[in-house]
Amino acid sequence: MGHAAHRRVLDALHVAVRFVSRRGMLFGLALVLAMTVLARLIPALMLGSEVADLSIYRRMALIVVREEDIYNARNLFPYTPLSLFVAPFALHIATVFNQPFHLIMKLYPLAGDLGTATLVFLLAQRRWGALRATVVGLAFAFNPISILITGFHGNIMPLTAFLAFWAYYLLETRRRPEIYLLSALVLGIGIGLRSWPVLLLPFLLRPGMLDGWRPRIVYVAVAAFPSVLTLVPYLLANFEGINREFFSYTSVTDFGWIGIWRNLWFLETGFRSLPGTEAQDWVSRSRTLFLLAYAVLVAAAFLRPKLLDTAAWIASALILFYTIFGGVAAQYYVWVVPFLALRLYGVVFSFVALGALVAFYLTHHPGILLGPYPSPIEYSRPEIVRVYLGFLLALWTTGALWLLWVLIRSINQSLQYVIDWRSRAVAG
Repeated sequence: MGHAAHRRVLDALHVAVRFVSRRGMLFGLALVLAMTVLARLIPALMLGSEVADLSIYRRMALIVVREEDIYNARNLFPYTPLSLFVAPFALHIATVFNQPFHLIMKLYPLAGDLGTATLVFLLAQRRWGALRATVVGLAFAFNPISILITGFHGNIMPLTAFLAFWAYYLLETRRRPEIYLLSALVLGIGIGLRSWPVLLLPFLLRPGMLDGWRPRIVYVAVAAFPSVLTLVPYLLANFEGINREFFSYTSVTDFGWIGIWRNLWFLETGFRSLPGTEAQDWVSRSRTLFLLAYAVLVAAAFLRPKLLDTAAWIASALILFYTIFGGVAAQYYVWVVPFLALRLYGVVFSFVALGALVAFYLTHHPGILLGPYPSPIEYSRPEIVRVYLGFLLALWTTGALWLLWVLIRSINQSLQYVIDWRSRAVAG
């Protein structure tokens, strides 16, 4: 009788602990999501204005509404047709509910950030428990890169960052073998909206994430399906336009090493742009250099799969892009935020990027930060540009230090392999 009573008490305590733990997890997640919304919605409501990318989104929407071919417009829509109706739908909602277009457009990246915050919390909870997961989730909720791109800039890139991170999360935590198909589809939608998530593909196929050639081939096919399905009709109808606007797009040079070069040039000559086609020529050359370095990184991920975990491999690929490729825009920096969310380095990277992003916005697009309010000073003065240049240098160096850390780890592991091999040879 005593034994049975003791067992009932233990069972009751177990149920109570699980209940409190689950309540704590739900409370932590609710807090993270609430802070994610507030940190982005407050600036969107108070300082929102239709400037920079948001004004470009309106142009895209109006072209689609007029039923014109958007690929005939020059330097406007360097994306696959999958994202063709994102801006028009926002314009329709804004018109129906009589809300500012810029505010409705910001709901896309806000939705992406809410999804990413949820996944970051769940990953941290699996690793450390609800309390630390709440801390990590709040760190993402108040991540300065994410807040700036979503709440101020209004670019939809955080939505694609969520899709890329979700594709990774589904493979990292998969409970059923067939879940890889959903991961491939999610990644494919991200690639269709903005092509950069294709950089994740090799690292999601590496040993330990997806084993066997058949599932890897299926994964690639499913991931390619959304883009191929929407591209083919446009390729048949307007190959010249889509080749010029999508396949030949070279991006802007606001950040990265060409951004540093541009600011040095401005301080020396007073001109904002490099002479002639110098910038775009070097963007093309840097693309080739990046692809070569990226191929080496992919080979290392397959040959040395245990050197880094998958999130770190993906972060390395994205940081490699920021470091070597010359055409880096402000919104690109949101790509890496989820993959660094569980690392202290991510905090350092984000706050260095905060300085660079704020300096860039104030120098080139003050309306993004100040909204409808006039600029109190002339931010393009040389002394302000020097601050901007300093942050660009710091951000590039911070990324380069991560790559140096990866290289040192790889060298150390190689040396350890040699030492172990020689020890086995001597013992034999």
